[in-house]
Amino acid sequence: MVKGLYMQYPSVSKRYFAAVIDVFVILGIFYIASESPVASLAKANIFVVYAIVFLYEPVFTSKLCTLGQFMMGYRVRTLGDYKRIGVFQALSRYIIKIPLGIISMLTIPARRARRAIHDLVTSTIVVSNKALEGQRSQEMASSDN
Repeated sequence: MVKGLYMQYPSVSKRYFAAVIDVFVILGIFYIASESPVASLAKANIFVVYAIVFLYEPVFTSKLCTLGQFMMGYRVRTLGDYKRIGVFQALSRYIIKIPLGIISMLTIPARRARRAIHDLVTSTIVVSNKALEGQRSQEMASSDN
């Protein structure tokens, strides 16, 4: 755990709205694949379309953030050191999150750090981007001393 740092955790509503935004991104991918001029190519490669949809959240979460996470101002990080999670950890988190759905989200208010079931299983935590910026500023200030 990073000492002397106060973390802020997003509310259930922020996490829910981020998920809704990401669903619209996924629906957009399906729309482009079915209605655009490249539709015939996409239909021939439906496996590729499904792979893109399935990997959207894990890849973007591990590399930076999804559009929903960006718009709601939070990031998914490793528990303890607040580093970016790896692709495998993000994929595991997503595979657990999908079948649990709303049940996992309902456990968030009951926990001090607002961790859902999929966060508990994969040792991740969802934190405010502002808190992470504060952590980076604090680390830079301590390295200057």
